[in-house]
Amino acid sequence: MRTYYDGPDALVTENHFIWRTDPLRAFIIGDLKDVRLVQRDVGSPRMITALAAVAAAAMIVAPGWLFVHTIGGRLVLVGAAAAAVILATLGRRSVHQWELRAAYQSREVVLYTTLEIRTFNQVTRALRRAIEGDRRARGYQRMAAA
Repeated sequence: MRTYYDGPDALVTENHFIWRTDPLRAFIIGDLKDVRLVQRDVGSPRMITALAAVAAAAMIVAPGWLFVHTIGGRLVLVGAAAAAVILATLGRRSVHQWELRAAYQSREVVLYTTLEIRTFNQVTRALRRAIEGDRRARGYQRMAAA
């Protein structure tokens, strides 16, 4: 049996796609139809960023407000809080979750999902090769039977 990918979270052979989760998910390559890639944003980065900004501003302004009694000093505190929030949120990127979905035995299934694009690409390439190999094998069987 030919193995296209054997990693810690998935195994792709010429006959099976196995996602090593708990519980284990196994699919027969020949029964997969309409395989597609899906990219989803995980969580709500805007909400997380907003909450982090409010928390950072509160941590800077609240203690300083007790010790600084001049208007100029309090304006400096608010400016420092704003600068900290801007710096903290500048490099924020949304996190993507990558999924392989397919129709399997008349139902929609998630074959595989990960946050790591490199691993996802390796698994996707392996599955593509396995499906192409299965189609070639089936085509040859039909020709031999005719």
